[in-house]
Amino acid sequence: MNHIETLDGTDGSRIFAKLEKSGILIVKENRVRLTVAVRKFIEWARDASSILPASRIEQMLKEVIDWITEAYNYLHSENQSERERFAHTEDRMEKAEDTLSDLWGISEENLRAVVLASSKLRLMKDENPITFIVQVSKIWEKDIDPMSDFRHAGSELSQQRRGAKQLLYNIEDSSRANYSVRKFASALVQTLDDTWDHLSYNHDLMQGEMRPLYDMVQRMRGTERIIHGAEAVVDRLNRGVDLGVNDNLRICSIRPRDLFSDSSVEAFLMDLWNIEEETDLTIPSRDSIGELLEMRQPIELLALLKSGEPVNDVLTFVLQHDELDKYTLQESVEAVYSANPGVQIEVQRDSEPQTYSKNGSIYELSGRPMNAEVIQHG
Repeated sequence: MNHIETLDGTDGSRIFAKLEKSGILIVKENRVRLTVAVRKFIEWARDASSILPASRIEQMLKEVIDWITEAYNYLHSENQSERERFAHTEDRMEKAEDTLSDLWGISEENLRAVVLASSKLRLMKDENPITFIVQVSKIWEKDIDPMSDFRHAGSELSQQRRGAKQLLYNIEDSSRANYSVRKFASALVQTLDDTWDHLSYNHDLMQGEMRPLYDMVQRMRGTERIIHGAEAVVDRLNRGVDLGVNDNLRICSIRPRDLFSDSSVEAFLMDLWNIEEETDLTIPSRDSIGELLEMRQPIELLALLKSGEPVNDVLTFVLQHDELDKYTLQESVEAVYSANPGVQIEVQRDSEPQTYSKNGSIYELSGRPMNAEVIQHG
């Protein structure tokens, strides 16, 4: 708490009290204990991943570039003898070559680790969704995705790599270098290119392996945020205004385990707290059932195809049907594109896309015509 207060003057005791109130910390007999969920999170955070992160790979590539730059500078040094210059130049190029060799093996190990982790995570998704979200996010956001930035042709590291290659070309053609140094520089150019291509190829494979899982995590995160937000709103409404939401609507309160609250949801709830008029939170009742009686029934495509004759352009058929004049374009499209038991619909894939519209609609639909035929009469 003292450390927190020295940083920005924040009241450390208040933060401690909130952690204790939320159940993250348990204070008993002057001892502070962590809950199981938090302990597991800390263990996960301290766990050393078997995948070397992209930041470390980038750092090693920069080390290679530094070794090559030093080799060039030593070769053109005026303060050393020729023997010393050759020795230092070859020593720096050897270090660059060793690092590139390490990167080649690291890339292979990373690919194997990602494939193995992906297989385990696919089995974990339904059994432990929270751990699934955390581990997939860590692998993608820390170990895989950042490499896309420095792989880009316009990135700073790519430009530095091209500069290092030019230095090696200069060493290869320099009159100050002996045969051994020139040969070493020529081989190092090829090694640098091969290693870069190998890293890029394996990175593409790792992305292909993990991207479907990360896309799934993004969808799961959205669902979790909705659940938390809905639960928090209902809870705050129940406490702030006596609506009896749970009793009247029979809403089941669900809170997934091991998830922390979202501060943006808290800000939204504070705005709700300022509502004073209860009428703003009530749903107006209908005056009569007349509005319900006037609601149009969904279009039954099977009932329209009474004759049983095939229809070449079923959407045009529905849009121009005399009995469906009051139906909107959206309702017509929904009727055609929805599942229709008893009706077989096939897209005319060899036809050009057509534009479908209806008077009074601000929308248009572009799509290939579809044939429709009754396959069983209901």
